[in-house]
Amino acid sequence: MPPVREPQSVVARVTAELEGLALRWRATPGHRLPSERALAAQLNVSRSMVREGVQRLVARGVLQSRPGSGVFIAPSGAQYGLSVWAGMQTRSDRAELFEVRKMIECSAARLAAERASVQDRAALADVLQRMDAAVDASDVEEEARADSEFHALLVVAAKNSVLTKLYAGLDQAIRRHISSNTFEARQGRTDALELAASRLAQHHAIYQSVLRQQGQHAYAAASAHLDFVQQQFNLPALAATLVSAGVGLRSRWRSSGCRPSAPHRRLVLRTASHPMADHRAPTAAAMC
Repeated sequence: MPPVREPQSVVARVTAELEGLALRWRATPGHRLPSERALAAQLNVSRSMVREGVQRLVARGVLQSRPGSGVFIAPSGAQYGLSVWAGMQTRSDRAELFEVRKMIECSAARLAAERASVQDRAALADVLQRMDAAVDASDVEEEARADSEFHALLVVAAKNSVLTKLYAGLDQAIRRHISSNTFEARQGRTDALELAASRLAQHHAIYQSVLRQQGQHAYAAASAHLDFVQQQFNLPALAATLVSAGVGLRSRWRSSGCRPSAPHRRLVLRTASHPMADHRAPTAAAMC
């Protein structure tokens, strides 16, 4: 009797889920994947399906197989021929990458709100807890790492394999973009803590929209977050959005259960009296 072949649709799903895991772990190229048995249990499939999915990703260069050692994450972007994008450094490059991130990440947030699994939501909650702790401790490196992982998880939760591939190709550039933005926003600024608390509240707003399966709210919250991050480096424009991450959150926290820690609430609400705050500003970023 010939061997029974696994249904190709199931293998494709497993391959997509493995690629999503690879995207999340790509923060550290060379990360070793869990064992075949552990992955099969995690994905609730047979080991043969995991094996075939891994083989497909090795063939595409997403993973690297090292005999006797295991399977590892390949360097970011190289498998898609896009590693050159990781060198984007100029001011123009930075602005253009913001535009691309808005195209991808806002749509990813909307799809994640519509399609995220229980496991996806739990992973987002775990990353937010890490971000909370990092902001509390003023650990800029961990804040940037958690920030990057949060946005990658939204792409994974969107359940669109083409989107995952596209984001994976840009992953290294986006992680560097987030890191440089986070570090620069902390350097020599008297309002650094307020800005960090505002960014944190914006991530909570995106998460709450995903949790409630509110796709358009998730899209708007992600868009407002990226606008805010970009405008941190443009002080006149920042005045028009600081309050959106602060004043409007008070009533929303009471009604939604979206409550960052007390120190973060005090810092975000202080933006109401920030010298750059414009009280005519909309409250899109406070959607929670």
